[in-house]
Amino acid sequence: MKNEMKRENRNESVRLSLRDGVERLAVRLLMNLPGPVQILLSGRKAVVHENNTLSPQLQLMLAMRARRKRKPLSEISLEQARRGLLRDSQVHAARPIAVGAVSDLQIPAAHGLITARHYSPAAAAGSGPVPLLVFFHGGGFALCDLETHDAPCRYLCQRMGMQILSVDYRLAPEFPFPAALEDAFTSWVWAEKNAMKLGVDPERISIGGDSAGANLAAVVCQLAAAEAQKLPLAQLLFYPVTDRTRHYASMDHFAEGFFLTRADIEYFKELYAPEAKVPDFRLFPLIAKSLSGQPPAVVVTAGFDPLRDEGEAFAEALGRAGVRTDLLRLPSMIHGFMNFMEISSECRDAMAKSADHFTALCTALGASNRSSNA
Repeated sequence: MKNEMKRENRNESVRLSLRDGVERLAVRLLMNLPGPVQILLSGRKAVVHENNTLSPQLQLMLAMRARRKRKPLSEISLEQARRGLLRDSQVHAARPIAVGAVSDLQIPAAHGLITARHYSPAAAAGSGPVPLLVFFHGGGFALCDLETHDAPCRYLCQRMGMQILSVDYRLAPEFPFPAALEDAFTSWVWAEKNAMKLGVDPERISIGGDSAGANLAAVVCQLAAAEAQKLPLAQLLFYPVTDRTRHYASMDHFAEGFFLTRADIEYFKELYAPEAKVPDFRLFPLIAKSLSGQPPAVVVTAGFDPLRDEGEAFAEALGRAGVRTDLLRLPSMIHGFMNFMEISSECRDAMAKSADHFTALCTALGASNRSSNA
């Protein structure tokens, strides 16, 4: 009961100050300026790497963050970091995207209860079974929650016409590896067994997440295959964490200055799995002995993300294993772009492209399955 109360408190909103309100207004005004003006205000030339040009909106936003001179995550408390991200999500928040229904529910687990948020699209309210995406938020396995990812989940729900089950898994360092993975797997099994109760089509349940959450989604697929559990229809992986056993050039190119830093990545790894000595596919899905038989995947990467190359390496490995895989690189984006969609039209466009790509895949898979069963 004590742990449940702690998690409920973590999902409360923070009170915004007058200064926060002014910042919200200023950000919205600046994000609507012409691109060349945004680049000028950022204080540097347009950022170009490998023929990819950083979004002017994101270039200005990153410059504004740099001017605030925030301390690195490793130099502040986790509570400060968590509340800071929640504050940012509320400063950036627009009017909530309307969906058919939203409710919080509890998933039974060995340790107690896992809180999840269930979204239904407006068009599906009161209608027959629809697809479901079980979603795990990012945040380095240590940050973020249902609130920080409420807007992206609402967007995916309405854009894709799918129900979304957003899972509030246990966070490190209070609950280190494999706690988050256990919660993710438990949630997947629960969703599959309770499909009719949720009003979803049991043959069209997919899985996904962003960053650390995409890592959890990919590993859940591998565990489900290993334990002869029913596999998801498909997986939607936004800028996934897939490997720390090899060196990737993007980790050097974008080590600092592009929201997620290399120092952040190392910090999160120590929080999540401080005692991990031997490479383990449950930490890094790319190093699994075999990826054959995994669900079809849409892997979304960002052009200016230190995790870009390992995400693309995972997509390529899935393809080599015979898995239907669509790699979608969004060249002007940074890590975490889904959390900036409320202030950036370019991030919204990136989300729309990702969501539409996944919807098309799931529609094709559903049609193929119906044809096979006819």
